Amino acid sequence: MTLIEQLRAQNEDGSLVEITEAEQSEAADLLESQATRIAELEAELERERVRLAACGSAALGYFEGCKDEYRSASLDDVLRLRDELAALRKRIDEQEKAEPVGYIDENLNLRMGKPRTPGPLYAHPVPAGMVLVPVEPTVEMINAGEEAVFQSRRRDVEFKAKTGEVPNISSAPNMAYKAMLAAVEYKHE
Repeated sequence: MTLIEQLRAQNEDGSLVEITEAEQSEAADLLESQATRIAELEAELERERVRLAACGSAALGYFEGCKDEYRSASLDDVLRLRDELAALRKRIDEQEKAEPVGYIDENLNLRMGKPRTPGPLYAHPVPAGMVLVPVEPTVEMINAGEEAVFQSRRRDVEFKAKTGEVPNISSAPNMAYKAMLAAVEYKHE
């Protein structure tokens, strides 16, 4: 019979079974151990409550730091997301300070120059060395690419006529690519 069972055991008349001093000491040690464990769990619960409060404060923008014991992966995620949000807000603010690149009229037509109706369009920054192009090539792009390929092949023929050798690498793909990109440069009205 375990100690707990002994403490709960009753005689036939309903009175509790007497336990020895050793059993009483063992029971006291067990109770003390459990009280210590309860205190540890309560402290852990309080630490988790503070961690949760830190996440909430950080999410609302009121976080100024905390002790390391209150930091958590969740708090770090919230702080990282706050930093990303701040960076995005800064980019938006910078873009809104820029001059519009065009305007949309009431028929959703793009107009350059002075707005006919309010509806500014702002450019989104394009990384250096990159350009925006249509999803499908325009007629102008296709014509420019074909012309570049024709010119490249003509140069290859001239090279063979002069040297008697065929060029190792054709410049046609590179020339066609550059010509097609040049064909999409925006032309102002």
